[in-house]
Amino acid sequence: MNNITNKMKRVKTEEVLKSKKKKKTKRPVRKKVIKLTSGLLHNLGDFILFWIGFTEEISPLGSAGSMSMMKRLDLRLGGYNPDALSSTFYKLRAKGWLDPNWELTKEGWKRLKSVIPEYKKPAEWDGKWYIVTFDIPESYRMKRNAFREKLKKLGFGRLQDSVWISPLDYLANVESLVKFHKMEYWVIPSVTDKLGRDTSEEIAEQVWPLERINERYKNFISLCKKFSRKEKGYKFDKFRIKIEYLRILKEDPQLPEDLLPGDWKGKKAYKLYRKIFWQKDKKRKR
Repeated sequence: MNNITNKMKRVKTEEVLKSKKKKKTKRPVRKKVIKLTSGLLHNLGDFILFWIGFTEEISPLGSAGSMSMMKRLDLRLGGYNPDALSSTFYKLRAKGWLDPNWELTKEGWKRLKSVIPEYKKPAEWDGKWYIVTFDIPESYRMKRNAFREKLKKLGFGRLQDSVWISPLDYLANVESLVKFHKMEYWVIPSVTDKLGRDTSEEIAEQVWPLERINERYKNFISLCKKFSRKEKGYKFDKFRIKIEYLRILKEDPQLPEDLLPGDWKGKKAYKLYRKIFWQKDKKRKR
């Protein structure tokens, strides 16, 4: 009886150790992805899609090309388990996000666009503010937090804890979300052409960190100029430049021009970015 008990304990201990080992192998690569992309991406699968979709360094050509690609990807990750890397590639294939030639499929692009920001041409402002007011109970905290994140992604900014505003009309999207989660009782959408006592420009400055974002755009423009001139000691490559731009774009609410500071550098930064990546992105999105 004691022998059986001891054997069962050993088996259980081995299973626990295996489980811990699996967790340890997953965590480092996630940390590497987060560090490499400065928090833009959070898992290896999305990193691979980004790498294939937007990086200059790869040219997949059948199996030989895919092996070469994996080597370069492995170098970028600073050394990673090749078997795990290969396994992730095949998982992306199984999900229909990569085709047999290791290019992104339509669904793959759709997935990638869901996790990275996209530049939008500044919209015309109709002078109205679109407001979402909510009072979701503490017992539904997870649902409330998810709702806030969705509002951020749509482009709303926090005026007060439970009052979010946007100069663009996304209320139809909000209404769909509210109905889907059955939150009609707690969420009130509204529209106004006058919000508080301050001017619309002052409100925009209060709600979104426009000054800080503009400084980041200025720094990015400086980086692009150094890259173009190939200044000595300049360490940014195209991968890092792309990541840096997308990080700023993720924070940028992309407001109508009427609400932006007079020296706003967003458009100039985008033009420089496109100048560096235009041919590559054009080729990839065909």
